[in-house]
Amino acid sequence: MADKVTIINRALALVGAEPITNLTDDTPEANIASRIYDESRKSVLSEILWNFAAKRKALTQVVDPPAFYVDEMNFVYAVPSDVIRIFGVSSSVISWRLEQQYIYADSSEVGIIYVFDQTDTTKFSASFTDAFADKLASDMAYSVNNSTTTARELLEKYNGQSLPKATAENSQVGTPPQVQDDLWSYSRFGFTPVGRQGIRIA
Repeated sequence: MADKVTIINRALALVGAEPITNLTDDTPEANIASRIYDESRKSVLSEILWNFAAKRKALTQVVDPPAFYVDEMNFVYAVPSDVIRIFGVSSSVISWRLEQQYIYADSSEVGIIYVFDQTDTTKFSASFTDAFADKLASDMAYSVNNSTTTARELLEKYNGQSLPKATAENSQVGTPPQVQDDLWSYSRFGFTPVGRQGIRIA
């Protein structure tokens, strides 16, 4: 798997810049890469639930309650410090929302599945690395060679080619989730919803 410098050099090559040997190099390219690398990585990590960066965790309730509650979500939990993006909670019947670094929920027990701040490049999939290099190159393009055209073209490549490819490959690992019919579809056939747990015939 590619290491950090290798990924950066792939991105620099895409914008026609000289490679670096280390992030501590006293060069414009190293300075720019050092400033932008983490921001770009987190941006790509936030796109989907990457298998190599997925984590599940039971949350801990906050001891000090908030100043007031506005609805039935009166249980407050601290969000883990390594969260990049939350993709779901431990039960489909839990109502929840995110406020700053806290989750408000209507349940006394909440777990989350999320993408964490994965920094270990040896864990990245090959297709993720390809997409990341494109995104990093797009983010660096203007600073490196003052080209908005190059930045735009690389972003289009990322959004139109490398990210969809990485997303498709990521989804092919494991058993695909079973598609659930929504309540609108059921209503077409005479079903009426009975809360969030099931349906009954009208």
